[in-house]
Order: sequence, then C-alpha cells, then structure tokens
Amino acid sequence: MGSAAEYFDTQRQWFSQTRTALGNPPRFDFRVAERWVRLEFLSARAVPLVIHALRHLEVESPLGGAGSPERPDLTICCWDDLAAGGPPPPVPFPTGDTGLFHSEGPPRIAWEPAVGVLTAYDPAGRVALWRTPDLAHLAAWEQAGPLRRILHWWSSAWGGQLVHAAAVGDESGGVLLVGRGGSGKSTTALSCLGTQVGYLADDYCLVEMVEGPRVHSLYASGKANRGSIARLPRLRAAFAASTLWEESKQILFLGPGTGWEVVRSAPLRAIVLPRIVPTGPATLVPASQGETLRALAPSTLFQMPGDRGPALRRLTTLVQQLPCWSLRVGPDPDETLPLLKQLAHKSA
Repeated sequence: MGSAAEYFDTQRQWFSQTRTALGNPPRFDFRVAERWVRLEFLSARAVPLVIHALRHLEVESPLGGAGSPERPDLTICCWDDLAAGGPPPPVPFPTGDTGLFHSEGPPRIAWEPAVGVLTAYDPAGRVALWRTPDLAHLAAWEQAGPLRRILHWWSSAWGGQLVHAAAVGDESGGVLLVGRGGSGKSTTALSCLGTQVGYLADDYCLVEMVEGPRVHSLYASGKANRGSIARLPRLRAAFAASTLWEESKQILFLGPGTGWEVVRSAPLRAIVLPRIVPTGPATLVPASQGETLRALAPSTLFQMPGDRGPALRRLTTLVQQLPCWSLRVGPDPDETLPLLKQLAHKSA
C-alpha cells in the first residue's frame, strides 16, 4: 500500500511535472492572516469558481512569507480528475464507500469517497494538494468557502484556528459572532455591510493570538435564507441577482468589484451570541464563558477534523480572554449596529 509520505510525494511530483510540461499554467497569490498563500493550477479552466471568494485577499506581487521571503508560507496544488485522466490512486490507509477518512500523518491526507475529493498537507514542505473530480462543477458550499480543510490544517500548525463563526468590525476592533445554525450569525453580520461597523466574515474566519486575539477574513461571501434576506433591505437587490444556492440559502459574493467592502483583519474586542427574536428592541446582556464556548466549539470541532484537543484549548483560551455577550436581534437588524460598534471599538 505504501506510506502516506510516498503517496503524497508521488501526487506532488506528478503535479509539478505536469505544470512544467504545460508551460507553467496560472497561479495566484493571496495574503491570508498576513502570510503568503499561493494557489497553482494546471489550466485556467474553472479557476474563477475556486478563487472567487478569495479575491479580496489577492495580491499582485509575492509577499515575504513569515518563514522565508523566497517562497510562500503555503502552496496549494489544485487540479481535477479530468486533468489527471482519471480518479486518484487509492489512499494508503483503509477506507469505506462513504464518510471522511483521514490520516494524521505527516503528511496529512483526507479522502471523501462519496464526492471524490482528495486533500493532503505536508507542513514540512509547506505544500498542500487538493484534487476534485471536476473543477467546473464545484459544489456551492465549496465555491463560497474553498479549501477549508487545508487552511484549517495549515493555520493550526502556527497556532491559528479556523472557526465556524461570523465577524464584524474594522481595523480598530472587531467582534466574533458565534452560535448554532439559524441563531442569527449571518443576518447580524450581513447587516453590517456598507455601514460604519464593517464586515469580515459570515460563516468561517481565522483567529490567532498575537498580542491579544485577532480575527482574519477568509472568504468574501455571504449566505442568507429568504427570511434573513427580508430583514436586509440594503442587500435585497444583490441577492436577487445571485444564482448560486446552498440548499435553502442564497450565496452572495462580496469584495472587489461588488461595491461591498470586506475588512481583512481586526483585533478582537468581544464575542457575541446573536439570537433572532420576533419582537422587541436589540439588547445586550452578559453571557457566561461556558455558554459562549458551547456556542462556538461543537460546530467548529465537528466541521474541522484533526487536532481537536489543541483546537479546543485554543477556543477555550479565546473565550477566556474576551468579554462575552448575548445579543437579542429584533425585526430590524440595523438596531444592533450601535451596540456592535460600541463593542468593537471598546478597548480590550
């Protein structure tokens, strides 16, 4: 069956040799959490579907990486079975027909047989592999938040944490919005678009602890169901023009060229648990650390397999270092804006 390292090296070498033979097809550079991430492809076909949600982080010239000014902090090799002429070879560990199967490595390898997606990451080489059956037919959730597992593995290696949460604010301060699906994270976050509060993320973002907690935007996308869209009059026309759906939620792309600015990064000042209520004004009341951790940790840990012990410790530290609040969101989400602005700009 061979080792995980041999399997990774074989796939990586094939990709590199193919890129060279094709005359070095497109590649794109991004600044993610002030680090240099490069995406390499085998052709321009369907590239926009992969990078659309990352466009706000794109840079025209390479950055000096945190580890070396000469090469990226992370290079992700992206291709599909059409380019390879068939599905990937069997992974070097037992699998089944459905579910997620992964090896902690190093290198880390994950295989999802039901969708035919192969993901791998070698922290020593700063290289990741992402292979899907057909780049031209990416699922809507993948277009809205691409390469999540790779970014989770990579960030955890330097102490970052990808979280299932929304974030609002600007360069002077931000607020993390946490809770289960349907709690009001997206509605509350999207209501901050085009306002003095500022918007970073709707569903997933990256948190690190550098001289205090800081949140980084990952994806310039937003998702809302019909009920949430009805509460967001500023965005109705934009959502009406969108044709991309993830189940009952419509997906809106933001950032460059859309008129909706996405803030890249902000120091965190508070964690907020929004809750949609049918009537009444927007109000803030203190929330316990236990309640906040229960709202943040389960969905983050469930959706990001691997390193769950260290991840839970990072999430616990985050909750312990920030004030936690419960926010009632009434029929008009705009009523929450003064409260969120006050929290975001309050000195930690």
